[in-house]
Amino acid sequence: AGDSNKVLFCGFSREGAYPIVSGGVKHVKFYKIEGKALKPKKGLFGKFKTPAVLCCANLNVRNEGWRVITGNARGDIFKWGEDRKVEASYPAHGDSKVWALRASDDGSKLISGGNDGWVKVWSNTFELISHYDMRSFRPMSGISDAVVAVKAVDYIEVDGQGKLCVGIAGSEIFEIDLE
Repeated sequence: AGDSNKVLFCGFSREGAYPIVSGGVKHVKFYKIEGKALKPKKGLFGKFKTPAVLCCANLNVRNEGWRVITGNARGDIFKWGEDRKVEASYPAHGDSKVWALRASDDGSKLISGGNDGWVKVWSNTFELISHYDMRSFRPMSGISDAVVAVKAVDYIEVDGQGKLCVGIAGSEIFEIDLE
């Protein structure tokens, strides 16, 4: 919509004032659907410094604590309000890019994955529940430190047991049972 900045992610939700979110280099946009048209509005960073790159997003309308979150190249997770403003910033992966975000279907957990090779499970109030160092899987697969960057995460519950699916830069996929 008239913007020359590179788009690195988009997300969609069935509900909410802005059911589509996209972002990437120096921007995030929230879209309303009006008939057959998308009407974009820029995200507002307010007191938070605009990051050079926003890497990923997750939309979750079932969560009372947040609806849209984004991960950035500085290792932070931003929580966005319904007014398109950043409400809070949480340090998640040090100075490492946050490449992947996924919320549980009930909104009680958030999973983040970073360039640092860590997968982290957070509560919906952004308290760390557990974490997994993908480098610890090297003996099984022979992967090197250079390819453990977490690029994708997914979450599912089977018979009450949480499971993670983790994709890393080295083209490997791992299943992790949450305890």
